[in-house]
Amino acid sequence: MLALLLPLVLAQGPAPTAIGQTAYLKPQSPGKEDLFGFSVAVSGSRAVVGMPFDKSAAGGVGANPFDNSMGGAGSATIFEWNGSSWSDVAYLKAPSPSLWNYVGHSVGIDGDLVVLGAPSQSGTGAAFVYRFDGTAWKYEAKLVPSSPTAKDRFGFSVDVSGQTIVIGADGEDGSGTGVNPAVDNSLYAAGAAYVFDFDGTSWSQTAYIKAPNADANDGFGRVALSGDLLVVGAEHEDSASGGVDGNQSDNSLSNSGAVYVYRRTAGVWGHEAYLKAANTIIGHGFGASLDVDDGTIVVGAAFDNS
Repeated sequence: MLALLLPLVLAQGPAPTAIGQTAYLKPQSPGKEDLFGFSVAVSGSRAVVGMPFDKSAAGGVGANPFDNSMGGAGSATIFEWNGSSWSDVAYLKAPSPSLWNYVGHSVGIDGDLVVLGAPSQSGTGAAFVYRFDGTAWKYEAKLVPSSPTAKDRFGFSVDVSGQTIVIGADGEDGSGTGVNPAVDNSLYAAGAAYVFDFDGTSWSQTAYIKAPNADANDGFGRVALSGDLLVVGAEHEDSASGGVDGNQSDNSLSNSGAVYVYRRTAGVWGHEAYLKAANTIIGHGFGASLDVDDGTIVVGAAFDNS
């Protein structure tokens, strides 16, 4: 899989007059089935590309990419635009790689901060944080939920905005609803999202977020963050309602999917809206991909058959 960059991602120089491919990006050591390009993110003149099946057993930043002894360890590469071309500036690995952890399954970047999701790390999932210190990229932290359990898939999806990171765990089993409910494991794969904030010294979990209508197998946990606005997709949610703030308790349209909007006000997260496709259909998968920026949300529904 390859990653293609368009002029629209460039932060410097005049606005492009036409859309066209400006670069063909490959890792330093491309390998069969490494899945370079499985995840991508861009911020200003930097892009990060995940390669979750990368086989290098080396750890840390700038490690040996040519080692091929650890299947599915995963990695990510940061590319930077210098005004005329893109160049590979950092190769990111977990500090202690392990088999089949899939680091780089999800990636997020905002300025000098990068986060990589590893949904199979230690069987529960983790995320790894890297920061540019003005000279070089350095590993900063490993994030895990306050109550990790097997097969939560924490790190399935990640995003970062400012000094806030949100991490989705679509396999999480809690039956709670809303923000910071009690933690249990009685609702299989309902899914959850976790918010972490940096206080200038360290990262800490500041919110545990569940859907207001959490249900088994909804897979709530596809995340996107912009400032104080968070959106979370649940592609397997089953309501037959359509549009904004419809009936959440209906479960008559299997895997139609839904998206939930949360806003942080005075440091506290609250649920703001429940979004469904206008043409909701069975198996729609609404919320399987999404993004948010400057108050606008875009949602993908990969199985729409219009």
